[in-house]
Amino acid sequence: MFPLPGAPRQQPMDPSKLQAFMSQPSGSVTNAALKPSNSRQSKRLLVHNLPPAVAEDSIVSFFNLQLNGLNVIEGSDPCLTAQISKDKSFALLEFKAASDATVALAFDGITMEDSDRMISSNGSAGQGLSIRRPKDYIVPAVADDTVYEPGMVTNVVVDTQNKISVSNIPYYLTDEQVTELLVAFGELKAFVLVKDNGTEESRVSKIHCHCWIIN
Repeated sequence: MFPLPGAPRQQPMDPSKLQAFMSQPSGSVTNAALKPSNSRQSKRLLVHNLPPAVAEDSIVSFFNLQLNGLNVIEGSDPCLTAQISKDKSFALLEFKAASDATVALAFDGITMEDSDRMISSNGSAGQGLSIRRPKDYIVPAVADDTVYEPGMVTNVVVDTQNKISVSNIPYYLTDEQVTELLVAFGELKAFVLVKDNGTEESRVSKIHCHCWIIN
């Protein structure tokens, strides 16, 4: 507010110019820009229990292999980057969209390779990958704006606080059988059983689904 001694004094700001700047589209703030799902942290995951000597490009390739071709992924190669910490204890993954990170989160417990099962200090086999959200991840608190019709279950499950993922579903269960189990907890608004588009089978050792349950 006060210039240094000898510095030229600045001209006072014209309030009309400030008002004109705020009225421009580039200076306006939209609700979409403030949505938690649009933040960078919503597109990131932390992966622990990494195999020894694993490379960053190998992690990216592994997750893209698991995600490519799934019926809930738009496009290809949703995993963009992977950064391994200096102590090799975890990796930070970033995806193209928050929905892609949500799908990858359901792979918690998967092993990259059978030969890469880690051995703990007591000689027992370690667990698979531990996949978590960052601590500063904000859970979306906005409701889905799609119109809900009672009795109609859509196959588009939007990322909101009402979205859940169910894993370790047996292979032999069909979509109808899984939904029959889920409606015991509440009416379904949206449901999709994650499958491979080409083979109609799961690409990993466990099938998972995303759904909305209306209480």
